[in-house]
Amino acid sequence: MLEILNLDKKEAVSINGISNQEFTEELREASTNIEPKHQNDVANLINSYKSLYPKWVFDLRCGFGLLMYGFGSKKSLIEDFASTALADHSVVVINGLLVLHLSRAVPLKQPGNAKCPLD
Repeated sequence: MLEILNLDKKEAVSINGISNQEFTEELREASTNIEPKHQNDVANLINSYKSLYPKWVFDLRCGFGLLMYGFGSKKSLIEDFASTALADHSVVVINGLLVLHLSRAVPLKQPGNAKCPLD
């Protein structure tokens, strides 16, 4: 299915006679029949990442960024990191990517940000 977003009218136009809602419902129904695979491997991988949380906090406090890449969503990992390891810090959450936004990053600078512990 190909969908075109008309930015002037802000409405979706469906192609092949299937509306976005119908397509979404069909996709949800089909996905209920998919058996989850590799659950243990994914859980082990997430736990190995959790052991890196202190290093990630250190890197962020030193002014570095984190880059997550690869197959699958990293949303749950990042949310867990933010809610556990960054509980004592300010966190800004930006969900999704809007078509109208050209930039994926929002630079933030706060006076009095924590400095690197080595400084």
